[in-house]
Amino acid sequence: MMLFSAILGILFLIIPLAYLLTSLVGLTYLWYRVLKGKRGGDLPTCAKCGYAVRGLPGLDCPECGADLREVGIVTPKQRGAVSPVLFVLVWTLLLPGPSCLVSGLLVWVGPKTKGQINDTLDLTPIASGEYQNANINQIGGMSWYAGTNYTQLNILGNTSQFENLQIDPVAMTYEDQSSISSGNTTVYTGATTKPLDRQALLDMLKRAGADITRQDVMDEADELLSIIQGIPTQGLGGLTPTHFTQNYYSNSYDQPAGWFMLVLLGVWVLVWVGGLVWFFRIRSKQIPTVQQGLSDPARFAPSSPSGPAGPPSAF
Repeated sequence: MMLFSAILGILFLIIPLAYLLTSLVGLTYLWYRVLKGKRGGDLPTCAKCGYAVRGLPGLDCPECGADLREVGIVTPKQRGAVSPVLFVLVWTLLLPGPSCLVSGLLVWVGPKTKGQINDTLDLTPIASGEYQNANINQIGGMSWYAGTNYTQLNILGNTSQFENLQIDPVAMTYEDQSSISSGNTTVYTGATTKPLDRQALLDMLKRAGADITRQDVMDEADELLSIIQGIPTQGLGGLTPTHFTQNYYSNSYDQPAGWFMLVLLGVWVLVWVGGLVWFFRIRSKQIPTVQQGLSDPARFAPSSPSGPAGPPSAF
């Protein structure tokens, strides 16, 4: 199992890096092919140096001196034009790689909003030892897509039996999750709001494996109820329990502003559309047919039996 987890961890690291590298190399080569097809405009060029050769009076390239019958000429389509289907497919599949990298850097340095605040109070029973601890977790704040504000009461039994209730310290109620069990499957059918009182806490402790007939367990349930009642006025950090040792800690985090995330998404959609528009504009300027190279002897045949051979009309 540990080997399998290690392999999964390595794959989760390698696969994104491989995709990012493939995206950068693939997009670089894709646009190299597109721009290579653009170079020279709609003119045939010398295959050796790229000089436009249309209209030359002779068969030697004036730029590099090469014999065009030997090196040949390259037409716009021969310069590596990319088919529209291939471009759209590769552009769409590979653009997310660098866009995620750049977006991650921008989100890191970009505007933030206050995220969730997580306050936790761990309570360990001093006397009874009938369960490991009780934990009150209060989560509040605002994520970029929705608001959150709830309180949970968790109890961990000595046999690792875990029980939890979503509670409302103001109304002193809890959500009772109704469920139907069939074999190893549990289906939750709904929640009912019920009063949060001493008996509800004792029932919860019992499900966690505690002996609720013991007086110290009942005293702990009473104090736990009092702690919950004091949350609205004192908060979790201002409580001083006597039947528990406590450990209070709080953490919060900032998150990217929602409007900034939407702007980034819009920018990358525009980049994707702009790439398509630019490609098809470049493609529309290229000659749609492949011209025959100058190295073909038939292109240099005399126009008449007595006339001298002249340069091909493709120039």
